[in-house]
Amino acid sequence: MEEDKFLPLGDQLEELTKEFLALKERNSAMQKVIQKLKQEFEMIKISTHTPRYMGITNGHAWVQLWEGGPKFATCNIGANQPWEYGGRYTWGGTYAQIEGTYKDDYWKEDATFPSDRNIATISWGEEWRMPTKEELYTLLQKCGKGKWVDNYNGTRIKGRLFKGKGKFIEQELFFPATGYCNGCNFYDVGASGNYWSCVPNDCNNACFLYFNGSNSHMSNYNRNFGLSVRAVLNE
Repeated sequence: MEEDKFLPLGDQLEELTKEFLALKERNSAMQKVIQKLKQEFEMIKISTHTPRYMGITNGHAWVQLWEGGPKFATCNIGANQPWEYGGRYTWGGTYAQIEGTYKDDYWKEDATFPSDRNIATISWGEEWRMPTKEELYTLLQKCGKGKWVDNYNGTRIKGRLFKGKGKFIEQELFFPATGYCNGCNFYDVGASGNYWSCVPNDCNNACFLYFNGSNSHMSNYNRNFGLSVRAVLNE
């Protein structure tokens, strides 16, 4: 009868050590999985019970400043950061005007332009659109004229900062002073902000939000001027 073979004590200890370390490693990995699941569960609870005042849609961040208000993008069309100017577009135009080169592509009809001429929808998808005159006007009614800042977050960019109201008090929205384009030239960059609405005023003009260092109000501009666009969620 063949005798049972036993590993030397040293080899047994080495094997047990390997098994112990492998088990410890698996346990550590399992603990990480459990911790991640706990974190995800907490996030689900937060998102379930906390109203959404900010978010990201189709890769672009938005913020809401008052109850029932529109969800404004945090940066301009053509920009990637809140302090970047982005493009300047004629009303209903789809071409970002370049200094020294002007493209006459504004919408010349009396009615509001169709979605295929809405630069917000074209640039960011159907989830986004240009704001209405009423939405921009209500921004001024709800949040005031905004605070003029000379150096937004250390970027040296000037513009107006709007603060949320009520339970939205911690939210803010910055509009850089982008100036405007008239023909081949840019004017008032750093001195005024000019933001189109999607609403026409007459056959030659359209409604827009204007601000400078001392005031903010709604006005009308010739459609062939190049202004900035701040999109809102299309809900």
